[in-house]
Amino acid sequence: MNDRHREALSVLGYFFLLNGKTGKALVLFRALRDLFPGEPLFAGSLGYACLALGDYRGALAASEAFLERETDPAVRTAGCLLRGKALWGLGDAAGAREALNDGLAREGGRSG
Repeated sequence: MNDRHREALSVLGYFFLLNGKTGKALVLFRALRDLFPGEPLFAGSLGYACLALGDYRGALAASEAFLERETDPAVRTAGCLLRGKALWGLGDAAGAREALNDGLAREGGRSG
């Protein structure tokens, strides 16, 4: 699969997600994650699809995969937010606060 195909499938996944076809987005993002396991974007996208479906365990696993792979501190903040929302959904308020505080600390360290 070339980069254009990969990008088109990713855009289609977001289209599904934004238009209430969350199950279809989930299938697409799972496939992209499996095809490109080292790409953090697809782990994060999968996490948001899981979150939208109320699959907090799936969202948590995807957020952890995203945070393991993403190296840009500014982008990792989104992973912290996803992790916090998943933990909150699982009833772990303390873990959710810790994840959100971690994300906020990353944001606070940014300049400009």
